[in-house]
Amino acid sequence: MALIAAEKQLADAIANQQRIQGLIRQKETLISHLSRSRGVGIRGVISRVQIQQIGNEMRALTVLCQQLTVAIADVQAKQATVDALRVGSKGGLKRALLVGINYLNTPYQLAGCINDATNMQNQLKTFFPQQSIEYRLLADDRAEKPTKAAIMNGLQWLTTGLQPGDNVLFHFSGHGGRVRDTNGDEVTGLDSCIYPLNGSKIEIITDDELRAALATTVPAGCKCLVVIDACHSGSAVDLRYMWESPSQTSIAYKEETKYAKTAGAVLFLSGCRDEQVAADTADKWGRPCGALTMALLDVWKSYGPAIKTKYLLWDVRQYLKANRYSQIPCLSSGMYLDMNKVFDLGSPAI
Repeated sequence: MALIAAEKQLADAIANQQRIQGLIRQKETLISHLSRSRGVGIRGVISRVQIQQIGNEMRALTVLCQQLTVAIADVQAKQATVDALRVGSKGGLKRALLVGINYLNTPYQLAGCINDATNMQNQLKTFFPQQSIEYRLLADDRAEKPTKAAIMNGLQWLTTGLQPGDNVLFHFSGHGGRVRDTNGDEVTGLDSCIYPLNGSKIEIITDDELRAALATTVPAGCKCLVVIDACHSGSAVDLRYMWESPSQTSIAYKEETKYAKTAGAVLFLSGCRDEQVAADTADKWGRPCGALTMALLDVWKSYGPAIKTKYLLWDVRQYLKANRYSQIPCLSSGMYLDMNKVFDLGSPAI
């Protein structure tokens, strides 16, 4: 439907452009005729009157030229929209891996993580109904369990065979923690990690493993949004650019040069800083959920699927602060991204 509407708008703009060009040609013909008819006597008087009329016509012509310029710009903008929509049928969001772990029947049970995964899936379906998206949802109340092997296999599935313009999303909601750093890349001596569940056994996926399995495998020309709603998740993907907001209207970054830039545009939103915990809470209807996922989905809905990247930091943080959550989400990227541009998983454009 969006493609049909854009094409109709383009056709209307082109028709308007052609109409204005026809009017301009008429004015130019009239000016040429009157210029050739100038003379003396009565004819000269008449010509002078006509020259005044020409002045009026010229002013009208100037207005028409301005309208033509606007029409051309409008045509170009609508052509770009149509082209993007056509390409989007071949690109855009291709796959989503969603993991929600409530740790059922364990001492570590949570309430809202499975809801987070299904809420994310439902929102993606609402945002991108026209796209053929493959979903894989792992949860401890489903047949596909959220074991480490299943998550790692899912990450491989997520990025295998991607072509430029294809985008993916990985969302994890569950427990997170910190374990001893074994390769010396962490100043604190601790790796962030997430905790898969295998039966009643808690497993570990470190930030080093997530970087290797996901961030480094997204090809050039593709986008990947990573959302980890878990405690101690601030640097859970080990990306090069850490974005900060010194004020509510500014944004800056710190570059971790020990991490290579990613080929694809990998963007990661965490539930909190590395030293913080993330809340298992309930939404305004009393339904269990994670605070970060709730905030992200509400902010995302308010802007639509094409959201300026900086709002993923500014507005999500402000939402949590306004609702009295102490956790502070972090935003990082594998390559430099213009925070003033939109990050749209439905578009093939970077």
